[in-house]
Amino acid sequence: MVAWLVSGRNLTPDGYNLGLKYQCGEFMKRYYYLHLNHKMPDSYGHARDFFNPSLKADV
Repeated sequence: MVAWLVSGRNLTPDGYNLGLKYQCGEFMKRYYYLHLNHKMPDSYGHARDFFNPSLKADV
């Protein structure tokens, strides 16, 4: 079994905080930063903080 450890904060070359390495919020912010050229207004917090709970899910 391979276990990945949180090994510190992941920062971009320009100093933007992506979060703790390999955590859900870091993964999401890294994707938005690298693929969509987008920085979240608040770079701290949990992944759940970046979504609008009032939007209705189409399930």
